[in-house]
Amino acid sequence: MNWTLEDPSEGDADGAYRMAYALAERRDAAGTALYQFDFIISATLWAWQGDGGDAWRARIESLKQELRGAYNTADALHAAYNRYAGEFSEIRDSARSWRFRHRSAIAELEQLDRAAAAFIGPPGPELTGLWDRRRADYEDDRDLARRFLDELGQRRLAAETRLVNEVCAATPARWTNARAAAITIGITDPAQMTPQGFANWAELAGTDAVLDSLNGMSPAQVAALWALLPRTVVDSLIAKHPESIGNLEGVAYTDRSLANVSRLDGLLAGAEDEYEQLVAHAAQGPGALFARALGEALAKRDALRVLAKRYADGSAAAADPPEFLISLDTTGPGEPLAAVSVGNLDTSLNATFLVPGMNSGVNELKDHIRSVRRIQGDIANSAVVLWFGYNSPKLLKDGHSPVTEVLDDDKAQAGGRQLRDALNGFDARNTASGKNARFNLLAHSYGTTASAYALAGGVRGIDSVTFLGSAGIPKSIRLKDFHLPEHSVFVTEADADHLADIGRGLEYDWTKPWPNGNLGDGFVPRRDNPELKSWGAEVFGSDGTVLPDGTVLDAVDGHNLIGGSEAGDANKYIGPNTESLANVLNILSDRLELLTPGSRPSE
Repeated sequence: MNWTLEDPSEGDADGAYRMAYALAERRDAAGTALYQFDFIISATLWAWQGDGGDAWRARIESLKQELRGAYNTADALHAAYNRYAGEFSEIRDSARSWRFRHRSAIAELEQLDRAAAAFIGPPGPELTGLWDRRRADYEDDRDLARRFLDELGQRRLAAETRLVNEVCAATPARWTNARAAAITIGITDPAQMTPQGFANWAELAGTDAVLDSLNGMSPAQVAALWALLPRTVVDSLIAKHPESIGNLEGVAYTDRSLANVSRLDGLLAGAEDEYEQLVAHAAQGPGALFARALGEALAKRDALRVLAKRYADGSAAAADPPEFLISLDTTGPGEPLAAVSVGNLDTSLNATFLVPGMNSGVNELKDHIRSVRRIQGDIANSAVVLWFGYNSPKLLKDGHSPVTEVLDDDKAQAGGRQLRDALNGFDARNTASGKNARFNLLAHSYGTTASAYALAGGVRGIDSVTFLGSAGIPKSIRLKDFHLPEHSVFVTEADADHLADIGRGLEYDWTKPWPNGNLGDGFVPRRDNPELKSWGAEVFGSDGTVLPDGTVLDAVDGHNLIGGSEAGDANKYIGPNTESLANVLNILSDRLELLTPGSRPSE
């Protein structure tokens, strides 16, 4: 609130009355449209019969239900704002009267004090008595006015609380976060917590101030506020601060993509220039350090070429299915971090984040996007995110050391934090939109290790988690640490996948005695295999099977998620016609009764 309990007369009801009037107009417009829909349906009952007419009328009925919801919301909000405006006006008028009386009593007391101080000589008993009686009257008047002002302050506070609750009840999906966002930017009057109020603030504050406010909000608050910003402000933010908007959780994914795509040509030109300068000075390069810098510059240039070729002209967003570049981070050396959505995350009713493992990145986009499109194309109204948002490990450190990075958890921990933020960002938008899309996480190899850190770090709203050929779950993380419903975590590892076992690594368990003096018997995996019964996940098959209807599903023949071509995708975890892919699609679509069983390894 932008008033104090001591003075509830501050402000006016104009904003609330204007909002009530606007809502009444919206309600009446919806009512008129409802009447017209009823007339159209009645008029076509005799003129257009058969399946076509019935289907068309069913569609109109569906639109009517949406319109009825809008009518009811506008009507409830109109009543709430109108009631609040009337109650506030009464409170304000009464408070102004009591405030005048309170101030008058205080002024009389001050005048009496001045008169007593200016009196020359001792006052007589009659004058002293007169002063005392007047003082008592003024103090009584002051205290009475103060008591009524306090009561009116509480009434106004109660009226505002009631308005907030009524608006929350009418628009439950977004109001809580919108109100929190409003308070963050300094809008404290409930009458101004309206789309127009937010729009006015954004226009007056300016682009830089709006961005500063957005950066200080939670993803849920950003999502609530973003939906209320005028398009002119959104376009200005994208144009002026694309690097921030393109990666800000809570911003609409289509707008994030616009911001990221707008940067590609400039980023590529810079990367080309950086690489050419390094090549030009190759003769003066200081050995291994220079070679590493050159390799990183080449990786960045090549990755930006891949992204620019696919997205820079903006046509991918209009393709079928559309593709969106929903995050882009070029601040580090080497390949940029990025995420691509196949399908529109803002409107889809089924969303999946795919986290690849070792040796994955933007330079492998062409192959990975093929598998993502395969998944997205089999699930109606869906979006699948290819998440290259972390530095995945390489098989050999620096390309030559025999020590594999997969055995370290450093990149999984860092990637887990980044993935957690991305997943919670989607949950915030999913909640703010009110569409409650099914929310899935799918990970492969080292991506399952990073995902475990993300889930244990606190991810909200996940409906299913699927691990393929896991490189192992850190021993410090148990299934219960994911805080997910029972039977919502699924795993598989093909019999032919021998790299997953290697990826889990070995370490010596010094708590065990050396059996029969054999040192090798004391080695145990460094990470847990989530397929083990003791770990607690659901296991499904990936070694090939025949369905009850005679359909033959192929086995996975190794560790790879995908191949290097459409033909090379055969017998991979997300290859066409594999048992693994069929089960993945059933999990993502919540058809769990269709899962084919898998076998667990011995403990």
